[in-house]
Amino acid sequence: MRDKGISIASSSIIREKGTVLGRLRRIRLLNSRKHYQCDEVDSSDQLGHSPTVNCSLDSELDYEQFEIKKFLDNDEEERCHTIRHEAWKVAYNHIYTPDEIETYFRGESTEGRTWTSLECNQKEVLFYEYDGEIVGYVKWAWNDCDLPYNEKDMTNKISSDVIKPSRFGEINSLYIHPNYWNKGIGSLLWKQIISLCHENEVKSLDIWVLQNARSAQFYIGKGCRYITKGDYFIGDHVETAQCYRWYAAL
Repeated sequence: MRDKGISIASSSIIREKGTVLGRLRRIRLLNSRKHYQCDEVDSSDQLGHSPTVNCSLDSELDYEQFEIKKFLDNDEEERCHTIRHEAWKVAYNHIYTPDEIETYFRGESTEGRTWTSLECNQKEVLFYEYDGEIVGYVKWAWNDCDLPYNEKDMTNKISSDVIKPSRFGEINSLYIHPNYWNKGIGSLLWKQIISLCHENEVKSLDIWVLQNARSAQFYIGKGCRYITKGDYFIGDHVETAQCYRWYAAL
């Protein structure tokens, strides 16, 4: 899921709306966006991971849009499924065979993991739209109750010098359609999620990634710390997964 991206100067206007399905927030960004034409791109690279390429500036201003929803309609759900499917085919082609990937996305193989997701009572999906079409998304959740922080539930490998937060969150998935990799979208999505963490006073954010996927470097580059590991399996295929954690500045 790594996307080195580029430097973008932006301003945002956040509008909040009430809907029968829950809160909907639109964030419109007016970006001084720099589009690049790249001489060479390694299409087998990880989700949003930017290899070293030679790029040249080719255009200027445009509008980008984020949308945050608590519930997805059928079209949005299908679009997210398509983005994830296409990303897997390129990002994990060195981990899973094409048949394993297709069997999994048809729902014909068993999926499991040896860790338990955090118990979060607030869930949202953050979209990134380009030319009116969803091209990337993050599904994340957090606990908005000021409950005592239970270190055992999170991990037993936190160093003793870390201040324990009372609110915590987790990224369940972050995917960008391969046609839009290497444009900085991953970094934009990450920036918005962190902004939402601060807004909701979420003090830590967990992310699980496959050990053999280079996307871990993206999160390390964003200041996340390795916490622990577990096993993730599809059918009989078992892979090691690693948990990284972002901490808010306290």
